[in-house]
Amino acid sequence: MSKIKKIIPSAAKILLFVLLFLCIYDYTGDALRGSSLSNAVPILAEQPDESYDVIFAGSSHMQLAVHPAQLFAQYGIASCNTASASQSVPTSYYVIKEMIKRHSPELVVLDLFAINGGEKYFAESWVHEALDGLPLSPTKVEAINSLLEEGREAFYLPYTFYHGRWKQLEEKDYNYSLKVNEKYQFSADLISSQPEPFTPLEPEKLSELPPVVEEYLEKLIDLCEDTQTKLLLTVAPYRADADIHENVSAAELQGRYNSVARLAEEHGVDYLNTLWYLEEMDFDFTEDLADRVHLNALGSEKVSEFYGKYLSENYELPDRSRDSRFEDWHEDCREYMQALEEHKALCLQAKK
Repeated sequence: MSKIKKIIPSAAKILLFVLLFLCIYDYTGDALRGSSLSNAVPILAEQPDESYDVIFAGSSHMQLAVHPAQLFAQYGIASCNTASASQSVPTSYYVIKEMIKRHSPELVVLDLFAINGGEKYFAESWVHEALDGLPLSPTKVEAINSLLEEGREAFYLPYTFYHGRWKQLEEKDYNYSLKVNEKYQFSADLISSQPEPFTPLEPEKLSELPPVVEEYLEKLIDLCEDTQTKLLLTVAPYRADADIHENVSAAELQGRYNSVARLAEEHGVDYLNTLWYLEEMDFDFTEDLADRVHLNALGSEKVSEFYGKYLSENYELPDRSRDSRFEDWHEDCREYMQALEEHKALCLQAKK
């Protein structure tokens, strides 16, 4: 009995130490990740279950195109944008799978700009941006083991990837509320070139999809069918007539979009190429782009409004604006509108 009495305090101390270590590890891990736009992913994933009716996913192209606060303010749509820099289609699949498990959304919207690549990911650092903030779960384990052949341990212990950043830490890295607000970031840049008139490639002109892209698009279609989640495959506005990717021409990439449209039709999935709706959204290539790919604040306001209107008219999404569970969203919307107006003014000033 005396031995047991001695063991219990020791075991309690060990347990307390482990719990304290895990808390410190989790806190410093969030700080070391930094303040990139991709911090929206962990923040959104940690919200209460079933908080979102719409999940947006894709690369930075989508990341700067659609702002959930605007969709909520104008249409009462509860959505989140899980896009991150150079997020490949396979990576998007696993992010979406985790978000469906946690939030049971009505609709998933995947932007297709990243179908240029034939690999599972573009760079290991971009996979870190997409996955590191997600809680460890069966889906995350599946993602790590499926996407990566080497360096998996850094994804199970992200601290090993970010630990060298400790000298760069600032006060905002420890401020959770600031990180939440950073999911509403904008670009105030403005492209200065005058583009030629642009017409999208005719729908009947097709280009072959990379096998890994087609594989994961079909996996996503199956996932949404199994979970009774609607799926919208889309292309947000950009200079689609410019050769942006080294490995694929502008015309070939547009041909791939057409192939996705064909694939979507075969599976009864929705498809929306907004390049055909530029006039309707009053999109202006001379002032709405930060560069050839990314939207600035002026462009994202137009595109967010377009998607909000399209989703509200084509899907039966609940209006959450009077839902008591979403009361704090109204404050987010006020902060969003303030930031939007500030960045729009910067864009217009750059145009002069």
